[in-house]
Amino acid sequence: MSCGLHNFAGKFLNQLKIMKKYFIAIMLLLLASLSSLRAEDKPVILHPSSTTHGAGQGKKPRKPAHCPNWVPDTPDGDDSDYTKGPLDENGFPADIPSMIADSIIYITQDTEWSLRKYVYHKVYVYGQKTLRITNDINFYRGTGIYLASGSKLIVDGGSLIDVSINFVGTSGTSIEIIHDGSIKTLDSQDFAVPLGVSLIVQNGKIE
Repeated sequence: MSCGLHNFAGKFLNQLKIMKKYFIAIMLLLLASLSSLRAEDKPVILHPSSTTHGAGQGKKPRKPAHCPNWVPDTPDGDDSDYTKGPLDENGFPADIPSMIADSIIYITQDTEWSLRKYVYHKVYVYGQKTLRITNDINFYRGTGIYLASGSKLIVDGGSLIDVSINFVGTSGTSIEIIHDGSIKTLDSQDFAVPLGVSLIVQNGKIE
């Protein structure tokens, strides 16, 4: 009789061990399901993608590391196109308002632009003053440089991109392109120098 009870007790303990394993497995599954439900209950926070400058709410907007220095530090819908701004109500990158290009930057003393710039404004160079370009300067949709009589524009190893060159006066006005400098106008515009303007291109190019 005691032998039978011993065998029964052994089988019962084995069954308990098996049931314990199943119980642990079921509890682990339940815990995993509860964790998943908790995660789904949390609000979803969408972080801006690499094509937008903005960080999270309350953080200072910042542009991606791959953006050129001249790209503005403002929330943007498409960093690959400098003419595009924030997303519109339909989710498409909106054009940067043309009013940005309405004001004027006055060059009233000899000036060198040695850092990359993105220019939204008209640039007016006063007579007897020099604007020297030693880095890449990008102009918003053909925003132009206006040269007064006696002014000088020197593109010294830098480049003017998508620029419109305009002559307010011609007497004594000069343009020099040296040290692999370049001027690239918009495709729809031709580069023309009127009589009276001196143009020197030495190790440079006009596109």
